[in-house]
Amino acid sequence: MPIGLSTPTQSAHHSLYWSSRKPAAAATTTNGPWGFSTKIADLSASQLGRRGRKLGRFMHDAIRRENDAVQLKRVQYGSRTKVSITADSKAHVQYVHCAQVLPASLDEVLRLFWTPQWTSTDALWRAVFADDTSYVRSRAQSGATCSEPDAEASSSSSSSSTTISTPTARLAHSTETLSAGLHRLRYEESGRTQLFGTKSKPKMKELLFLEHFARLDDGSYLWLVKSIDDPDALVLTPPIRRLQSLMMACHMEAVGDRTRLSFLGGYCFVDGLQDAAKRFLVRAADAWDHIPRLVVASRLADYLVEPALHAAGDCSLQDGCRVCLTAFSVFLPAVACRLCDHDVCASCSVLETTRETAIALRICTSCVDAIKEWSPIRHRRRPAILSSPAARRRACSSTQLRALSSDLELAILLQIMAAITAKAVACSSASVHLATRDGVRLVASIGPVSDDALVARAIDAGGSVVVDVLDDTTLSLPLPADVRSYRGQAIYLSDGVCIGAVSVADAAPRHLDTPGDEHFKAFAETAARLIRAWPSMIVTKQRSSCR
Repeated sequence: MPIGLSTPTQSAHHSLYWSSRKPAAAATTTNGPWGFSTKIADLSASQLGRRGRKLGRFMHDAIRRENDAVQLKRVQYGSRTKVSITADSKAHVQYVHCAQVLPASLDEVLRLFWTPQWTSTDALWRAVFADDTSYVRSRAQSGATCSEPDAEASSSSSSSSTTISTPTARLAHSTETLSAGLHRLRYEESGRTQLFGTKSKPKMKELLFLEHFARLDDGSYLWLVKSIDDPDALVLTPPIRRLQSLMMACHMEAVGDRTRLSFLGGYCFVDGLQDAAKRFLVRAADAWDHIPRLVVASRLADYLVEPALHAAGDCSLQDGCRVCLTAFSVFLPAVACRLCDHDVCASCSVLETTRETAIALRICTSCVDAIKEWSPIRHRRRPAILSSPAARRRACSSTQLRALSSDLELAILLQIMAAITAKAVACSSASVHLATRDGVRLVASIGPVSDDALVARAIDAGGSVVVDVLDDTTLSLPLPADVRSYRGQAIYLSDGVCIGAVSVADAAPRHLDTPGDEHFKAFAETAARLIRAWPSMIVTKQRSSCR
């Protein structure tokens, strides 16, 4: 038989055809779970759910094997790589695997990507394309292509997925299908080439996939994405090159009060290597590093809407030491400084003898200089209630300010709050400042930073409203750049001490409307509550890390 011809039972090679596109009969040679070339028009919603459960069990077993292999490498060689890339030469599959343990509960992780109705959202895909890569994810509009009526799909789903809640979903090894649906993802791939680092026009890629989310019998959850390998299924105009023979899954299980996330993705290269599929899987594996940041944002949102979480911050006994910010407990009682009447711990206070008293008094380390003979402020005494503007600035000691301003997590939370406020009130900037003896210090900001004179004015007066800085005669030149209107509000502790101010500003003269004024007041109140509750949150975080 001559070389190049095909037998009746063997399909001809695609190079023998006039078009570069393979015929439908020879569209794919991938068998097993990696190939999914079944006609989508012939599958109903229940059939898609059964197919998703079978693929989910396959990926669950594969994830367990990869986790055991990675654990063995760590024991033998001390390998600590986050993302590992391996290949199976027999099955012609290349894998991308990563696993991590998050200091968060399983419910917190599930709320990031799925609502209580178990409807898939775009939060995970935003994390996948976190580098501002343009992408569009939508539900695959079947229309006349699908034999199932739209009423059946829309009756149990939202606009993003088809939720399947039939009794037959629990039959396969006690696996419950929570959501399943066909989706389409289009994104721009980087146009940077390997030669000389030149840039070209970004290439559009498409992924038509089956998304399946299920709860397993052991209480864990599995999220699955399987590409549709039928080249004629749900084609849009203009057609874009699709990723085929690709499948990825993430297994989420509770480990005590933490959550283990195990990601495994792979593609079959029996028809040739696909660099685009490999880059997509690596991008998806790296996206799980964004989950701790999303957990912090979710906790902040819970703190904003749950009044019960404010009890620890509003209670004066839970404010903690004013010097080291350590929360008080049975083993660390609070003692009062005899000069400033602030509650401090025993480590941040000393016994000193003054000229007025013959006995030693307990004084905090911030007030020790007030009784030294060589100190120029030895006859000054800081009042318990700081009412004057100058005394308000001195209320925050340098040690306390250093502990607050150097905390990166607190700065991130305040920056998230500033971003939410700037978007809610439609202003160009929002910021949070802390008061010091030398002035004000910026902690978090979004957009152009307001002038320190405006912030100091808000701290001294308890609040400031400037509709137009050009019409305000009390302001001196030079005027702040990119700021025409300003609104500031001082923030206080539970004992009335001013610790700083929150501000919003805009490049155009304007008045805040009633909803915007309510958002701004909530911003100031929440920032004060967060700073008051931060010492107790630090102690809780340290206890959880010690476990």
